[in-house]
Amino acid sequence: MKKLSDLAKEGWILDSFKFIFYKLKKSQPEDVIYSVDYNEDKMEWDSYFEIFKDGGWDHVCSYGEVHFFKSKIGTAPVYTD
Repeated sequence: MKKLSDLAKEGWILDSFKFIFYKLKKSQPEDVIYSVDYNEDKMEWDSYFEIFKDGGWDHVCSYGEVHFFKSKIGTAPVYTD
């Protein structure tokens, strides 16, 4: 996730993910953080994504049960101790 954040600062923004490959798109540089989460329950995805949105995280892309989110620096992390 740190590497994706570093690339976003250079203007390479995560567009999609498939299997083990990231697809980036050239855009304006962004100072963001990324997080990945896993959720297999497709019936609950609407409320699942809403929880992240309420926490300040934007859904970027998904591949199966793997979901990527991004947010501005300083947003509370998805996972804490």
